[in-house]
Amino acid sequence: MLANSTGIEDFKLNLMEGDGLKLPMGLTMQQEIILNSAKQTLAKLDFFGLTEYQRSTQYLFEKTFNVNFLTDFGTFQDTYSSSARKGISDEMLNNIENINNLDSILYQFGKSLFHKRLSDCVKEDLSDGRTLPDGLKKELVKLDISISNP
Repeated sequence: MLANSTGIEDFKLNLMEGDGLKLPMGLTMQQEIILNSAKQTLAKLDFFGLTEYQRSTQYLFEKTFNVNFLTDFGTFQDTYSSSARKGISDEMLNNIENINNLDSILYQFGKSLFHKRLSDCVKEDLSDGRTLPDGLKKELVKLDISISNP
């Protein structure tokens, strides 16, 4: 996780182990601090991408750093993880999801932030009269981002 651990040790000294204090979403105060730190760190990054949206990730990278790739990013439909998933029971998958709860929450936050940044770039390009690449348009439709001129 992207958390900044500054202050976590002080927090540990002030919180008794097993005090049962829970916050929204069933998180402990320590987990909430770590999660918020990770969210702040992610929000401060100039760029991050999502592997499941390769074309949109490329677009944001190009816009953020003012570069243009000669070849579009690609996505493999059949990955090792998709084939490995077939051998995992529902119970084991549930255990994995519980263990990775904070990462899942951070991922949802990141996905939302990615969506906003992407939407903002698309709106800016469209209002400036720029044409969006066809491969990007397909992903934008999947992401429910408007691709019509304002």
